Amino acid sequence: MKDGEEKVILLSLRNGLGFSKSCYNAGTAPRVVEEYMKENPEFKSSCEENIRIAYRTLASVATSYANNKEWGRWEIANEKCRNFNVELVLWESFCEKKDLNDMKFMQAVLMYKDEDDIPTAIGMNKLEYVTYLLENNHLKKFIEGEFKKMRSTVNYG
Repeated sequence: MKDGEEKVILLSLRNGLGFSKSCYNAGTAPRVVEEYMKENPEFKSSCEENIRIAYRTLASVATSYANNKEWGRWEIANEKCRNFNVELVLWESFCEKKDLNDMKFMQAVLMYKDEDDIPTAIGMNKLEYVTYLLENNHLKKFIEGEFKKMRSTVNYG
């Protein structure tokens, strides 16, 4: 990986975008970045620290809204805190793709709540993930329902 790619990933993580989105922003795949982390543990530590910084910033913003009695804004920030994943979602961190079944897929959706991190956690790239959903209509309906619930919990508009 190039230095510029590292910087994009770290900045994206600090901005709260999550591991998979941060990798895609740098133009590389999460699996490639994970391999790089194995060779460069200091880079992995920097990634983890930037995720923690993003979460602390978000929590601080939520607290500020509560202190100022801005309940509408607090509700939005608080919901984002609840859905924020404070750990690196690495390749097959939930399960190996060969072990995937419908139940594990649904658990990954509930656990990761992010359309970029879910495929990474179950060892799929985005195309494999979309194909898997298209081949399993009941799972497609499940995930659509879950994301609709998450979006309707708080009006982000």
